[in-house]
Amino acid sequence: MEKRNCGIDSLKALCAFCVVTIHAPFPGKIGGCAIAVSRMAVPIFFMISGFFYKEGTSKRQIKKCLLLVLYSNALYMTYKLGMGVWGNHIAFKKVFQSLINLKTLWQWLLFNKSPFAMHLWYISALLYVLIVVWFYERFKMGWGGISKIIPVLLGLNLLLGKYSYMS
Repeated sequence: MEKRNCGIDSLKALCAFCVVTIHAPFPGKIGGCAIAVSRMAVPIFFMISGFFYKEGTSKRQIKKCLLLVLYSNALYMTYKLGMGVWGNHIAFKKVFQSLINLKTLWQWLLFNKSPFAMHLWYISALLYVLIVVWFYERFKMGWGGISKIIPVLLGLNLLLGKYSYMS
């Protein structure tokens, strides 16, 4: 049985607090500084995921992560549909069409914007990273190949992602 790494557990606890700080900020200049420092949490969570990754398991991890993405989105879709119909007394068909249409599906698949819950982006992003790792392992790209793909992915993110007019 493996021993727990208390340092990583402490780091995850600190990062969880930082994520809460981002979403429920303090007012004033101190709050702005706290948010700026707290933005370190998400990259650290990605690094922790990478720390625990075992080479050759990307296909299994992709399947697990894909199931988590599908289940979590289905859960939030059910919740949103229920709240839209019950809470707002709107017809089911109208709520369904507002949540699931070509535009929202396009944004979900290409821009990682879940139409059901904004915070689910992290799970999908982790899935995308695992897919890149699978390509790395499958095609024996080496770090030279990956280092050529990363700037392309970052460029596509800038062109099509958060800072574009398309998303």
